[in-house]
Amino acid sequence: MKKIAALILILVVLFGAAGSFTAQAAAQSELIMKIGLDRGLVGGTAIVKTNAINGVTTKVQKVGGRTMVPLRFVSQTLGAVVKWDEKTKTATVSQNGISVSVKIGQNTMTKTDAKGKVTQIAIDVPATLIQGSTYLPIRAIGQSLGFKVYYTKHRSQEFVVVYNTSISTGAMTNKLENAYFILNGVGEDYKKGTVYGPRLTDKQLGELKTKVSSVVSSTIKTGMGDDDKVKVLHDYLVRTVSYDDNYSAGYNANTAWGALIRGKAACSGYARGFKALCDAAGIPCYYVHATNSAHQWNIVCVDGNWYHIDVQCNDDSGFYAIFLVSDDDFAWWGQEWDRKSLPSCPREYGE
Repeated sequence: MKKIAALILILVVLFGAAGSFTAQAAAQSELIMKIGLDRGLVGGTAIVKTNAINGVTTKVQKVGGRTMVPLRFVSQTLGAVVKWDEKTKTATVSQNGISVSVKIGQNTMTKTDAKGKVTQIAIDVPATLIQGSTYLPIRAIGQSLGFKVYYTKHRSQEFVVVYNTSISTGAMTNKLENAYFILNGVGEDYKKGTVYGPRLTDKQLGELKTKVSSVVSSTIKTGMGDDDKVKVLHDYLVRTVSYDDNYSAGYNANTAWGALIRGKAACSGYARGFKALCDAAGIPCYYVHATNSAHQWNIVCVDGNWYHIDVQCNDDSGFYAIFLVSDDDFAWWGQEWDRKSLPSCPREYGE
């Protein structure tokens, strides 16, 4: 359709790393991670990728039926200090006057509380080295440091929540719903069949990846908030793309490649291109297809809240006609979509 009018855990130490590591970020009371992902949701709004800690990508994994977490990533997020003894291969994590030590390969941890009391804690899966990073069972280490640890499923996906207090069932459901959409809404995908263009070739996907990286690095500046990031990416597409509905292989107007490489795209190309840019910028974003028409647009997360953006419509109208608007506002334009499978957008930006 050419026109529409005018998304917790603790510690890790790299095996063989020396010295101590003190968290650079402020301590957080909440971290939610999805099994198999390389990122976590901090404080309900901020996505932190594991490779932001020390350049090493790690994921929450299942080992021996237990949920194992990468220690360095979790420790920084929750404000702990980690010391590594290379000679004994022992990691010691300290926080709020409590310290827990564990040696690679052993099934016990040594906990020293704030009063100096020492306790030996059995763990059914020993500290394990996975691709160069130390992993421990999240429940054992989390509870030892005074956190509540919850392992749960939501929308058939597995999550681990580390929190500093008990959570009611209702609050947990809300947190998981939020984490589900935010964590699943971001993640670059340059494999065949991608949402960026299901029929794009490997060559085209390579070109697209290079272009996306270039655009994001040239437009996203240090200190920008989510709203500014979304705006500059939106404006880049409006400035550089014109409407075209030639979907044939050489043109691919319905793909991110068409929008970002050719500079010509249909509404689907605009929306896929915006999704690719947001993914690279770490902004949770969904590609949305109308259920009552052939139109496509995006739902994007700004500071933990969700909004509709229709880049092609805004390009066509010449102003921000549909930019960070609510479900009700967007529905006014006559579009319908699968609301059960997508985040709710209850308000306009700034309300």
